[in-house]
Amino acid sequence: MAVSADGILYFADGTNIRMVDRDGIVNTIIGTHMHKSHWKSVPCEGTLKQDEVHLRWPTDLAINPLDNSLHIIDDHIILKLTSDSRIKVEAGRPIVCMGQASSHDAELATHATLVMPQAIAFGPAGDLYVAESDSQRINRVRVIDTSGRIKHFAGAESKCNCLDRGCDCFEEDHYLAATAKFNTISSIAVTPDGILHIGDQANYR
Repeated sequence: MAVSADGILYFADGTNIRMVDRDGIVNTIIGTHMHKSHWKSVPCEGTLKQDEVHLRWPTDLAINPLDNSLHIIDDHIILKLTSDSRIKVEAGRPIVCMGQASSHDAELATHATLVMPQAIAFGPAGDLYVAESDSQRINRVRVIDTSGRIKHFAGAESKCNCLDRGCDCFEEDHYLAATAKFNTISSIAVTPDGILHIGDQANYR
């Protein structure tokens, strides 16, 4: 769920994205309420018209404070609904595009591989934080700046599987974000002063 600066509430409803306007009217803006078997991937490059998009299973939404644009996690990528009612990939590679070689800048978010993205949140300056967690070795947060480049922000890759007995994915006295150990990041939020908060589910903190 996400709320825009002009008071529009957006929420995921199955495979659809719906909105509640300031008059309390609900409209579906992405999806046709058909079964998810009708899903098809977005293209590897370019954009799609808003009414041509079929989502697989959207899991989180966020609003960019700079342009009020809606961002959606779906199918291991982050999608953006543009002001001209088109959908584009903002970060990650669609699964059908994974095997395609790319000569593009590896630091660009649109050519990065996202590992089980769980949550997204914008900072006040327009930086987009992405929580990735496979609940095993990858439990991290990366940040995408306003130029579209992605970099590591918090969480170190574990040397063992956090689900295995004896694999310690917790260090109580470790406070450096870049090398901290997390275990199943479930949610993130950014306060108006730009501070990132992380819900570390399996470590209860």
